[in-house]
Amino acid sequence: MGIVIEGDSMQEILENYEEDFMEIAAEAPAVVVCRCSPTQKARVVVLLQKYAGAKRRVAAIGDGGNDVSMIQAADVGIGIEGTSLIFFLWVWWVEFTGIPGVKVKYCCLL
Repeated sequence: MGIVIEGDSMQEILENYEEDFMEIAAEAPAVVVCRCSPTQKARVVVLLQKYAGAKRRVAAIGDGGNDVSMIQAADVGIGIEGTSLIFFLWVWWVEFTGIPGVKVKYCCLL
């Protein structure tokens, strides 16, 4: 099961429940954060890296200029041209059909 959070909720979480949320998010196979500021996006990536530990990697996928800091902060940063639907389809495809030799442990669609 993945986690989906939008911007206003993410702000509340980051201000008041960061540790509790990240302990849960670090165990999820996917974390989707939408309608967030560039700062929030990058912070979620950094926090997932911190709480997930060294044996896991964070992939961040973005489609605009406001995604640059998030993509740069991630272990694997992916910039895609197109709509948000492409992101959903890509994650679904990797998660459910897989790419030989690739396991997506964390995927942030921010």
